[in-house]
Amino acid sequence: MITVKNREVMSALCSKGFKVSNSDHKRLRFCIDGAETKITTKLSHGSGSDELSAELIKRMSKQLHIKKEEFLKFIECTLSQEEYTEKIKHVVWK
Repeated sequence: MITVKNREVMSALCSKGFKVSNSDHKRLRFCIDGAETKITTKLSHGSGSDELSAELIKRMSKQLHIKKEEFLKFIECTLSQEEYTEKIKHVVWK
């Protein structure tokens, strides 16, 4: 079973162009050259949210328009921001 820490996901996404806004959860929106896209996801910052469940990883990868395996590579930094941008170029801007 693969485990992914909440803070690792937050750090990886922020280092690859996602901007954070706080509400009941931390909302992340992907930006390219300062322009916001429609790609968003969110992470809980409440208690008991140290690791992402397999279901949450699946949902987040869908929200980011990539496969689960690609999402894990994105978090591990073996999929670069440039490679990710190329994969999602078909997604309409916000």
